[in-house]
Amino acid sequence: MKKSIITVAVFLLSVLTINTSCNSSEEKVNNAQENVDKAHEELDKAKAVYESERLQFALESEERIKENEIKIEELKKYINTKNEEIKKAYENSISSLEQKNKMLKIRMKDYKESGKEHWEIFKSEFNHDMNELLEAIKNLHKDDVK
Repeated sequence: MKKSIITVAVFLLSVLTINTSCNSSEEKVNNAQENVDKAHEELDKAKAVYESERLQFALESEERIKENEIKIEELKKYINTKNEEIKKAYENSISSLEQKNKMLKIRMKDYKESGKEHWEIFKSEFNHDMNELLEAIKNLHKDDVK
């Protein structure tokens, strides 16, 4: 009798242990699935933010490029009112400014998505080049006004 009670007790203890282990494993699987789902949601949000930021930057850059084009055209008109010697002296500079502006436009258009780190580097370099061009345009006009 004692032996059968001990056997039944061991059996019940084994069943409870197995059942608890199964429930624990099932909970772990459910928790893991929830974590995966959250990670996918966060990734989707990050992608949306990145794409929105990239699009906004592209639009702002396009606007700045158009403003540069207008300023370059104004420089051309201004230089055309000067004598031939001054016009010749500034034609190469203006042509160079136009070319740089066109290259910026092409760089922005041809940018291929390659991750946030590369995007940050591209954006920084692009802004630097854009600011240099703007300064060159301003300086060319200042040089002539002197």
